[in-house]
Amino acid sequence: FGAGGGGASIDAREGAVVVFEDEAHSPLTTWGGPLEPSGRLRYINGATDSVLIPPTISGSPCLNALWFPPNMTQDTHTHPSPRFAVLLSGRLTLRTPTSTIPVTPYTVVTIPADCPHAFDTTSAPASLIAYHPDSDSGPTHESHPMLNRTYIDGAPVMRVRPSIHTAQMS
Repeated sequence: FGAGGGGASIDAREGAVVVFEDEAHSPLTTWGGPLEPSGRLRYINGATDSVLIPPTISGSPCLNALWFPPNMTQDTHTHPSPRFAVLLSGRLTLRTPTSTIPVTPYTVVTIPADCPHAFDTTSAPASLIAYHPDSDSGPTHESHPMLNRTYIDGAPVMRVRPSIHTAQMS
């Protein structure tokens, strides 16, 4: 998996490549892998999740991997923005109000914003990578690890001297 901005390229001579392009955001160039055997974060209905490429600033896109346990029947849910996913392993059934769709490895799934849906697994686990075009978490100009963990005389800089916070960026 990876992200590339400003002319990044992929030379894919073997395997499969799926590209999610978002012209509104230019990500940091990031490459990673292989995926771990399970996610680091709890999700819903026994599934786990890992943030593979986090948002560079709150509201930016992110890339997640999800792992679904065997024999899972997921609760129907929605997302406020579209989701794009690729099944990596196992088999899933995608349920929506109007259809039931079998999903096999390397199938790309598009889920429109606010579309009620659920994934169900068979007797085997499944994993997928999901692209989220927006996020509600991530660093902001007012709150990020470097700023939050900077102290003057033992107190957070924004509490004791907010006037030195960089005013704007070009």
